[in-house]
Amino acid sequence: MEIVAAIGAARHAVRTRRPLIHELTGSVTANDCANITLALGASPVMAQALPEVGEVTKKSSALLINLGMLQPTMLASLHRAARVAVQEGIPLVLDPVGVGTTAWRTQAAIALVKAYKFTIIKGNGSEIQCLAREESGVYGGVDSLRKVLPARDVQHMAVKLGTTVAVTGAIDMVSDGKQTYMLQNGCSMLTRITGTGCMTGALAAAYSAVTTPLTAAVAAITTMSLAGEKARKQAAQAGPGSLHAALFDVVYRLTAEDLRRDGKIRSVSL
Repeated sequence: MEIVAAIGAARHAVRTRRPLIHELTGSVTANDCANITLALGASPVMAQALPEVGEVTKKSSALLINLGMLQPTMLASLHRAARVAVQEGIPLVLDPVGVGTTAWRTQAAIALVKAYKFTIIKGNGSEIQCLAREESGVYGGVDSLRKVLPARDVQHMAVKLGTTVAVTGAIDMVSDGKQTYMLQNGCSMLTRITGTGCMTGALAAAYSAVTTPLTAAVAAITTMSLAGEKARKQAAQAGPGSLHAALFDVVYRLTAEDLRRDGKIRSVSL
């Protein structure tokens, strides 16, 4: 199945199956992640307490680990949930928010990647590079790197990390080490809204419950980017607050045909 048809099928599958997605994320974006998951058609649950995190993961169709508000007390829960996901064959998505800013955060993320087989790792170029290079101090914040990474570099990082990587930026890239796609939808005002990257991670987890990792990653980024375009038109001359609200409406209404017709997805030959 071609990728455009596959992401359309995945959109339909999420809406009809309503998979339960366990999302371990921070307080800054938890509400947005839950709402974008609901808008897509999946069901979010957010249980971080160590005594129950493994049990909830076992009942879920996918697990998202988001490091945005990482705390030492949270690490044990992240490891327990990841361990259960791997044991049960549940898709496991990592959003390494802020990796590279400090040695502690970077080493915590590297430890997770080394210990567990992640289905998808989604982040900006700096975050993914830090994981692949196993180093910190490369950049200063979650929005610092806006340049476009070469497709070959993205492919190499996917091979190095042994997973599908979804790299967001001015032009988004997805690669599983064998196939690489350049995704060119988007709206610059999305950078004015906190949490769009985290929401994209939640979308990736929801899609991973119903399709392959490569398709899930492409579908997640295309959904958010295309929704940004459509929401910007809907919000007319309004600012980021109106765009934020419109995003959920657009994702809720977004159809498989919208993704197939309007998704700007290009296969990259390397």
